[in-house]
Amino acid sequence: MFNREIALKTAFNRTIVGLLGIEEKDYYSKLTTEQMLSLKTALSDINNLITLRLAFSLASWICDRFNISEWERKDILDTIRSSKPNTNGYDIELSAPDTVAEIKCNIPINAGRVYGSAQRNGLRKDIEGLLAGKSKSSKNPDKSFKFLGLYDIPEVRAATEHFVKYLPANLNQKIVIEPPQEKTLDDQHVYIVFVK
Repeated sequence: MFNREIALKTAFNRTIVGLLGIEEKDYYSKLTTEQMLSLKTALSDINNLITLRLAFSLASWICDRFNISEWERKDILDTIRSSKPNTNGYDIELSAPDTVAEIKCNIPINAGRVYGSAQRNGLRKDIEGLLAGKSKSSKNPDKSFKFLGLYDIPEVRAATEHFVKYLPANLNQKIVIEPPQEKTLDDQHVYIVFVK
């Protein structure tokens, strides 16, 4: 018979041991509810931390793609570093070249190769926001390069291919997954880039 506490405890202990490389034992049972709540508070920003790392990676990819100088690259990374989490607008906004970008940290549900319903809805909303603009951003997407940065693992790549394949034609035709280096980019498409 399934025991939820044993399953959760086992997964928790396995994660702690794997992350910290410490002795394998029952850490779950040693933590009080107050300590678990403290841990939950500390981990609540994990999505923001991952988004920040991926924003740095995508910004570096953009800088490489457009041959942006080192001092401009530093300014771009400093701008990303100084923006607050959950700021309205895009995750990355550049003036030269005129660029908007969104970062998604989606991992397919149940370690699968297909996004869940909420994940698909979020991705579609971000793609539509890149194409049509956002009311909280001064950037004009009609005149901007548009990028969607996703975490680079095989499951995300497979789920993204599946997701794009089943988008309505008006959106599907606007997506380019991993534009080749030799491809000239334009302001009419959303370019999906996988970064780590």
